[in-house]
Amino acid sequence: MDDSSSSCRRNVHRVLNRLTLLPAGAEALLTLVPKLMLKLREEEDEEEEEEEVQVLLLSTLSSCSRLDALPALASDGVSLLGHRLSHRSSNIRREAAAVIMALRCVRSRYFLSWSTCCMTKTSRFRPTLQESSYEEEEEKERKSRKSRKALVMYSLRALTALAEAPDGRRLLLEQLPLLLRRSEAAEEDQDIRRDAQTAVR
Repeated sequence: MDDSSSSCRRNVHRVLNRLTLLPAGAEALLTLVPKLMLKLREEEDEEEEEEEVQVLLLSTLSSCSRLDALPALASDGVSLLGHRLSHRSSNIRREAAAVIMALRCVRSRYFLSWSTCCMTKTSRFRPTLQESSYEEEEEKERKSRKSRKALVMYSLRALTALAEAPDGRRLLLEQLPLLLRRSEAAEEDQDIRRDAQTAVR
């Protein structure tokens, strides 16, 4: 990637990009993501690299980031890629947006997974043998409703983020009737209805 010959650099990026077409190849290249991000930063400073190489580099980052966003995020990926969104080349803008969406979707899945784990642990009721007073039961019910609401809202927001990507939108279209019912249910919490309406849009 650092060769003085532009054709050599271009061919290296072509090979790396082809490798990421298979999940095993993308996974094998995850350790290379920090180096790829560094190359992207260098090219941003120099603006010398030809468009094809930048497109290939961004496409490779996109494929790797769909598997694991952490290496790119740890390399200040969102900030670095954000500059590419205003690039004069539409191809570079498109590929930069694809990487950012991959980072955002995977980050949302991590966040949803973490949130679900936290919520299910905190909201789980433990059976008790001693008789509880009415006030204690009411308090438990209130906490349960609050935890459920937070979990549903986090889930809807994660789905909304996933729906911003074309692949995510296609998958979630099957669930559109359920989201519509949730967004229109009169008995549903107002905040949940609002987040469901956003997901539907």
